Amino acid sequence: MDTTPIKGADLQSAINTSVAGARENEAKFAKAAETVVTNFAEAGNKLSERFEGARESSQEISADAVATTNEVSDDPTQGLVDMKIAQRAYEASLKTFKVADEMQQTLLDIKA
Repeated sequence: MDTTPIKGADLQSAINTSVAGARENEAKFAKAAETVVTNFAEAGNKLSERFEGARESSQEISADAVATTNEVSDDPTQGLVDMKIAQRAYEASLKTFKVADEMQQTLLDIKA
């Protein structure tokens, strides 16, 4: 076990890094959520247009019309995956912050 003394600057650095990581991952999560909404909205609009076109011309709705949702994005679930990754990274940053905060409180208690 490492017995190197902990310096206040080290704790502050850990706190600053964890807060910066949380902010960065919050932004990544928001961007991924926006991508998901945009992709599915575009897919829905295209699908609606195809259904409307088929209905107006009294044609059967083909499998091609239904497959439109995959034309908007190569992998429509990638945004969901990105959201989950950002969520986990955000949680890790918060845990780091919590541990650094607890260590700082312990040091303050020892000094008191």
